[in-house]
Amino acid sequence: MTKLCERARSEEWSYERFTEALLSTEIASRDASGGELRIKAARFPARKTLEEFDFTFQRSIKKQVIEHLGQLDFLHARENVILLGPPGTGKTHLAIALAIRACLAGQRVLFRTATEWVALLADAQRQGHLEDELRRLERYPLLVCDEVGYIPFDPQAANLMFMLVSRRYERASLIVTSNKPFSAWGEIFGDDATAAAMIDRLIHHAEILSLKGDSYRLKNHDLGPARHPTHRLTPPPELAPATTRSTSPTARLRKQPPQGGQFSTGCYRVNSQSALTLAQLHAGRSATSICPRTRLSQATPSNRKHFPVIWTGLKLVRNNSFSDY
Repeated sequence: MTKLCERARSEEWSYERFTEALLSTEIASRDASGGELRIKAARFPARKTLEEFDFTFQRSIKKQVIEHLGQLDFLHARENVILLGPPGTGKTHLAIALAIRACLAGQRVLFRTATEWVALLADAQRQGHLEDELRRLERYPLLVCDEVGYIPFDPQAANLMFMLVSRRYERASLIVTSNKPFSAWGEIFGDDATAAAMIDRLIHHAEILSLKGDSYRLKNHDLGPARHPTHRLTPPPELAPATTRSTSPTARLRKQPPQGGQFSTGCYRVNSQSALTLAQLHAGRSATSICPRTRLSQATPSNRKHFPVIWTGLKLVRNNSFSDY
């Protein structure tokens, strides 16, 4: 007020111009104060703005589309906004940011998760005031229903959600976020017919945005490359480890025992028949005479020096690992 008066005096404003500037300042102050009160009454879990949204990370949607939604034309047309995508892709951020824009523009807003909306309506139904509660919610130009699909609904909850959507159809706007595509909503609500009727009313007048990509919450977390479990074959009892003193896969063949006895390669214990086959391989001879079912074309003098090959009649042991042949 003091600064406005000093400016009017220095610039020699007329009384009419000063009065206009004074009224405009008062209206802006009230709007700002009212906007903050509406934001507080909406019960947002956090404060998000469109300016904070990282479009360089989330490239599956166009910035121009979001800026157009930020002008709130959908709100005046009583249309809906549907945000679909995996967790962490920005659905809730955009829903809150658009709703805050509506609050600052003088519109009343309520924010709840899908389970919270169901709990609110179920409580009103138990008290016999469900119709009054639905009528009260109709007076809000915008409702935000977050996290549809994270928790499946029983038939009663599905009916309550359908009533909420149906009562607002072409009367007021909804912003809905979901981690599930529309094709999976039948599983969420436990009834394909209810889900189809709800989707029909939601998307008839709606802007549908499909967000893709990785979770923004994990952007600065290095989780490393994806690891897939490898199939490991358990060695048969006759190939159980003989000793823990030597685990080198290139341990040399020890002295061959008499026929029928056992010997150790330093890695695995094998019978004398296998030892005979191993001796033949190290001599550069073919093992097909021992087991004609399998041809060991790679057992040649040129490569046998790189690793020991132990033929058990069923499997090969190379570098301390098993593989079917």
